[in-house]
Formats: sequence, C-alpha cells, structure tokens
Amino acid sequence: MKLENKDIGFVREGQRDWLKFQKSHCAFEATYEGAGGSFVSAKLGDCMAETTAERTKYLEDLLSYFK
Repeated sequence: MKLENKDIGFVREGQRDWLKFQKSHCAFEATYEGAGGSFVSAKLGDCMAETTAERTKYLEDLLSYFK
C-alpha cells in the first residue's frame, strides 16, 4: 500500500498534536510526585526520552506497513 499525500498530511498533523500532548503529559508527570528542583528536570527529561522512543517505534511500525 502506498502512502498518499492526504495521508502524509494526517500523519504530520497527528505528530504536531502528539508533540503538544507529550509536552503537557511530561510536564504533569514531572511534577506529579510533588518534588521540586532538579528532580523535576530529570523526570521531565526521562519522560521526554521515553515517550519519544515509544512514538518513534509506533511511527516506524506504521511506515513499514506502507512499504
């Protein structure tokens, strides 16, 4: 199956929306435990790395379907 231009647009739009979700999700996760200081920065970085890895795997799996 070939990825059509309209589909590429949907993927791009979904990715932009996902980036907004990731930012707010990780900000919440980083502050959820009520800790402050450097812990928040470390937790934020961990969340961003983890969710990026998950999203990358999802997109790779999605694109392999269209090859």
